[in-house]
Amino acid sequence: MAEMPSAPRPRPNGSVPAKSSYNAFLATAEMQTWGVGLSGNTVGNAMSVRCVMNQAPTVITGMIQAGRATRAGLEGRVISDGGEGVVESGFCWSRTNPVPTMADSVVVVTEQGYGIFCTVLTGLEAGATYYVRAYAKNGVGLAYGAVKMVSPVDAGTVTDVDGQVYPTVQIGGQIWMAENLRVTRFNDGTLIPEVNSPTAWYALTTAARCLYDSLATVGVDGYLYNQLAVQTQKLAPKGWHVPTATEWDTLLNRLRYEEDDDEVVAWKFKTADNIRWKYWIGAGNDVSGFSATPAGRRLPTGETAFWGECANWWSTTRYAWDTNPYYEAFVVDNYAFTTQFEPGCGLSVRCLKDYPARLITGLKAVRQTTASIGVQVVEAGGILKRLGVCLSSTDSLPDVINAQVATFDSTRVTDAHWLELDTLTPGTTYYLRSFAENSTGVSYGPLICFNTQSTDSVVDADGNVYHTIKIGSQTWMVENLKTTKYNDGTSIGVISGYHSTTPGYSTYANNSSNKDTYGLLYNWYAVNTGKLAPEGWRVPTQADWQALVDYLGGSELAGGKLKEAGTTHWESPNTDAMDWGFAALPGGTRDGSAAIFRTLRSRGWWWTSTPATQDYNAYTMGLVSWMGSAYIGEGYKSDAFSVRCIKNE
Repeated sequence: MAEMPSAPRPRPNGSVPAKSSYNAFLATAEMQTWGVGLSGNTVGNAMSVRCVMNQAPTVITGMIQAGRATRAGLEGRVISDGGEGVVESGFCWSRTNPVPTMADSVVVVTEQGYGIFCTVLTGLEAGATYYVRAYAKNGVGLAYGAVKMVSPVDAGTVTDVDGQVYPTVQIGGQIWMAENLRVTRFNDGTLIPEVNSPTAWYALTTAARCLYDSLATVGVDGYLYNQLAVQTQKLAPKGWHVPTATEWDTLLNRLRYEEDDDEVVAWKFKTADNIRWKYWIGAGNDVSGFSATPAGRRLPTGETAFWGECANWWSTTRYAWDTNPYYEAFVVDNYAFTTQFEPGCGLSVRCLKDYPARLITGLKAVRQTTASIGVQVVEAGGILKRLGVCLSSTDSLPDVINAQVATFDSTRVTDAHWLELDTLTPGTTYYLRSFAENSTGVSYGPLICFNTQSTDSVVDADGNVYHTIKIGSQTWMVENLKTTKYNDGTSIGVISGYHSTTPGYSTYANNSSNKDTYGLLYNWYAVNTGKLAPEGWRVPTQADWQALVDYLGGSELAGGKLKEAGTTHWESPNTDAMDWGFAALPGGTRDGSAAIFRTLRSRGWWWTSTPATQDYNAYTMGLVSWMGSAYIGEGYKSDAFSVRCIKNE
């Protein structure tokens, strides 16, 4: 065996690195060790040591935030120092070189360090493209992060009713004021009373604003407003709004890069003003361009507190998990987070530019002439003027101009709104969209195409009548099969014993009322006779069920649309049950291996006519009470499940 050299091998150019260029894996208490069958050893043990040659550092180019016209916030991260200390890190950038190097423009951020480093480039041209990448150096060499392109966005300015102009910043898809609100009037021109006396503030029952104290700089810190001023919905300039808690969360998450904690994110929000931000809190770097200033807050009792230590901004969202009337607010101090304040507090306000609303269109409980249609607001995008649904049986893309329109209370944006319709036409295709109108115009939710249940029916060999519904291109029975005869008039035997391979049916728990409600349970051998469905109909194949599931949005969504809504026949919670007319009921199963009945009201299985790969199994479609998904699986052929029939077309 070759002997390990006592000194490092020469590099190709003949130079020998200094001893410090090697890094031993030295042990600490509860040492991590490497070896066959070893994972750790105590400090007192003597072990062999292998050294690894130091390398250049590893650096990545992190978040780039360029939401203001002439500036860009840059973030880099040294994720490995290569075994020896980083002596310099920063950014190189160019407007012409798509792969910038140290020969181009360079900003040195720190002379040494590990972890995150940030800076702000200024004097840029809005709309121009710049190429940027982070770099880091140690004694071994220089390393670069990936190149990222940045184009500063000029988000413009906004003017309040007093004529005061605010810079703005685009962060992700949001456009924010980059300064605290300092308006003295509502956007309809009404004066907002200024109440600076602690005693008078404590007694307030109306909207008001205040200064932190007599030394407050309104041009920097803005006014503090109580929640009653926010609730007027007239505080922001027209076309803007006071954000919801969800919109604050969107901002926070946009500035959180991978594993960032809330302390790192706070650093990105705060200005670099070391005078205004007290030293035990620390200033930031304002990489975001949000320019948070520590304006403090006024307490409901009238006292002021925490100037220089925190920035606090109202949301319009009431804290839903508390019986007290607290409201959500966004706070930046050492950390960035959402918390709750009493409405009598005085907090700063930042406004967000209106954007198109985001909606969910709702449909449930479809029958021959009735259905419930509705809307859920995901993001209002501003103050809503109208909220509703539009429905048509002739226009495949209904809108507020050419369709039947129903409106709801647009101020209750957190509620799900539902309207019961009772004049629909049986067997008819309808097109449904939700809509909301704010200052940006009318926005629509996803289109839903659905059919009402038909007056057409089908009769089995026992004379049982089944209603039907068309879903996509398929026509289905609306009830589970309950015939005791094949379509040729011969009787179907009753299942008995264990592992029966004789075609047959069972009534759940041998109780006839279960047959009336949930239908009968059949083993697959009865299905396989090919005579179970009425003439002109069939037991669906695996492909038939899969086509239905796909049409209803895939396995994650289809179950809720198939299940009957409510808990009359399904056990609670009957998750996501909306019932688009299929009205699936959970008939349970007869376990062929144990000859017992299981899971009535909690699970439903329906046979397919498709055998599985294993001889003793066939494919099934299943729904459960605790999930909104639908799943196609396998069942033992000797088990007894429900059957739904599909029309031959």
